[in-house]
Amino acid sequence: ERESSDPTFWDDSNNKRNKSVTQQLSTLNRLVNRVQQWNEWEGDAATAFEILDDSECDDETRTLMIGEAEVSIGDLERDCEAYELELLLSGPYDEKPCRMVLTAGAGGTEACDWVDMLQRMYRRHADGMGYQVKVVETSAGEVVG
Repeated sequence: ERESSDPTFWDDSNNKRNKSVTQQLSTLNRLVNRVQQWNEWEGDAATAFEILDDSECDDETRTLMIGEAEVSIGDLERDCEAYELELLLSGPYDEKPCRMVLTAGAGGTEACDWVDMLQRMYRRHADGMGYQVKVVETSAGEVVG
């Protein structure tokens, strides 16, 4: 942050460094926000457990606190799993684009249908993961009947 606040940092001659620093800063800010969210979920679950430890807790409150703890722990677990996947995909080439080629070959109509299903599956998965998809070329198979 200190480096990016320097007025000479934004000069055209420093363009390559600008991108690198701003990308690192963005990554670190996302990580800080994620850790803060984890701490909040952990605190919510801890508070619910403290209330559950209270011997004067009635059944309605007990049920409510168990639900609160389950939600907080579930959110924390899901986000930790997503972070684990992000760590697995954090190599030097993992930010680069991917090119996929799906071909039916000489398989006929059924192979063309299968490739269409695969393309739809990959596109939906990529959309769900927040990736951009661009189809460069497509050729329709022969239509039978």
